[in-house]
Amino acid sequence: MNNGCIVTGASSQIGDALLGLLPGGFSSVGAWSRQAQPEQPGIVWQAVDLSEVKTLDADVSHLVHLAILPLLAPDTLADLLEQAQGQAAGRYIGPAG
Repeated sequence: MNNGCIVTGASSQIGDALLGLLPGGFSSVGAWSRQAQPEQPGIVWQAVDLSEVKTLDADVSHLVHLAILPLLAPDTLADLLEQAQGQAAGRYIGPAG
């Protein structure tokens, strides 16, 4: 079963607090930030330019969007959400697009 989670804006104050809660509940946790971050147990950090994101990994079923809204175009956000929902019982947590 697909049970991965991606958190955009993971280096924010809210993202930092959330990351401490996620690893045990998901098969993988990806933390996306504009800049590289120090390693953290149970978290896979990636420096990601959200304007270039077009797909999610196949195991991602949850997307928590904490990054600044303009960084992720509304049509891209909709595409990623649809992709996550198709890969499992996907969930999007973040501002309405």
